[in-house]
Amino acid sequence: NIEQVSDVKSMLARYFESQYDIKNRACISYKNLTVNNLNSKIRSNIIDSEDCFVPNEELTFLSAMVVDDKVVIGNNEVVTIDKLEKLEDKSLGITYYKIIDKDARLFRAVDMSCRDDFEYELQEIAKQAKKAVGSAKSSYWQRYFEIKNTFQQIAYTYCSTIYKVQGGSYDEVYIHLDELLSMRSIIGDEGLYRSLYVGATRTKDKLVLLMR
Repeated sequence: NIEQVSDVKSMLARYFESQYDIKNRACISYKNLTVNNLNSKIRSNIIDSEDCFVPNEELTFLSAMVVDDKVVIGNNEVVTIDKLEKLEDKSLGITYYKIIDKDARLFRAVDMSCRDDFEYELQEIAKQAKKAVGSAKSSYWQRYFEIKNTFQQIAYTYCSTIYKVQGGSYDEVYIHLDELLSMRSIIGDEGLYRSLYVGATRTKDKLVLLMR
């Protein structure tokens, strides 16, 4: 069963009207920026909170969390928040959350509203490290990785890139086909067809395509 919508607003309207459980719906796009935007739009409609994370919410890890050379939480692993505390790091000028998941694993995540400031701070430290020499260079890089490894890269689970959903199966799948077609000159025909195949074959029942 294939449906077509002409814009993001129509696609999201169809998404929110769906009778399927939210865990059995997959919203897929190609670019990370689009994924983040769609995730925010979907979440704001579902969760009534000014906080960017709340108890019982699911999150996807975008890279593995490693502690003492051991992978504690894997790349692409989905975790469920059990408890959390909102804190402030004055040295970085950001707020962040100390989170414990349902498996009693502790991790820290930067407040979504502070992500740009956090990334800017990391880039500035990296620039200083590249310019420095001797022990100063080592100190800057040590500081860089200490900060980077303190906070985990996570995302909401409502929308994902095409290749993040490989191996998954959903009752209903939404694909931002317009965006995928716009990438044709970059990924080529083979990349386009492969991406569309991966996305389209995730569904068990309905496929909704955003295509003008």
